[in-house]
Amino acid sequence: MASADVSSEDDDYGSRQRSRRGRRLPDPPSPRSSRRGILRTSASDNIVVDRVDRIATSLEDTNRNLRRMDRVLGEYSEVSEEQGTEIDRLRGRLARSAMRLQEERVRRTGTTRGSTMRPSELDMASSGETRRYRPTSPLRNYEPSVPRRRTGSTVRFLNGGDDDIHEVHQTVRDLTSDQLRMGEDLEREIDRRSRAEQETQRTLREMSDSLRRSSTSESASERVDRRLQQIQDDMKAQQRQLARRQEETVSMSDRLREN
Repeated sequence: MASADVSSEDDDYGSRQRSRRGRRLPDPPSPRSSRRGILRTSASDNIVVDRVDRIATSLEDTNRNLRRMDRVLGEYSEVSEEQGTEIDRLRGRLARSAMRLQEERVRRTGTTRGSTMRPSELDMASSGETRRYRPTSPLRNYEPSVPRRRTGSTVRFLNGGDDDIHEVHQTVRDLTSDQLRMGEDLEREIDRRSRAEQETQRTLREMSDSLRRSSTSESASERVDRRLQQIQDDMKAQQRQLARRQEETVSMSDRLREN
């Protein structure tokens, strides 16, 4: 009986040893394959980091350009407002001078038959006064005056009208000079903004390509596009306003020349 128990225990021990030998642990990965996986992961991480750095740099450049354009637009708006104020002031001076000249004309001629004046009418004196200078209108018959030595090409007027006429002429010259200067400034500003817009669009295209490749910052691209569109709309509105002011200035200059 004891021998039977010993043999059964031996059989159990042998079966356990065979089952342990049958279960083999997996082989550990080789050092070469582990090193390849680490290198592949680090290379992909470096590519992603480089792309993110390029995108961040492009966004910083674009934000810097947008801030500079905002500052330039603010300065240009201030200059436009100052020019508009100056034009309004000159327009008021012209209106007051024209009113004074009209009153002087009515006082001298005693009639109110129109608001259009000729230079010869401003040179006409009252019936009891002696005319000193030749009139400029060929439609009126005046008595011959005593010849005098010509000292210059300037035209003088009687009874204090000289100051008003010279003020009107000076205002017209200033207005014409301001108009020419505004036109030149407008052309230079348009050229400069066109170049800046082209540069911004080029930067925006490059940034959009980078964002499209990375497909991680679509919202930033949309914000930049919206901001650029807003700047373009503001530029067009200011150009229309300046063109309208220039047309008003030209029409006023033409009316003054006709008068």
